[in-house]
Amino acid sequence: MALAAVLPAAGLLLRFGDQDVLNISIIKDAGGVVFDNLPLILAGGVAIGLAGGEEAAGLGLSSAISY
Repeated sequence: MALAAVLPAAGLLLRFGDQDVLNISIIKDAGGVVFDNLPLILAGGVAIGLAGGEEAAGLGLSSAISY
């Protein structure tokens, strides 16, 4: 659920940091971090979501390692 809230913000940061809008590379890089690591974020989110509260931290860590 939190990822759904972060994606629009990351998209806006990517757009505002682009050369034809504000041309600030650190803003563009901040938005790009989310999209660059999206597979890793989704792998952890699926593992934690399927855990149902039982050992969620261990499953999140193991999903990051296995990715």
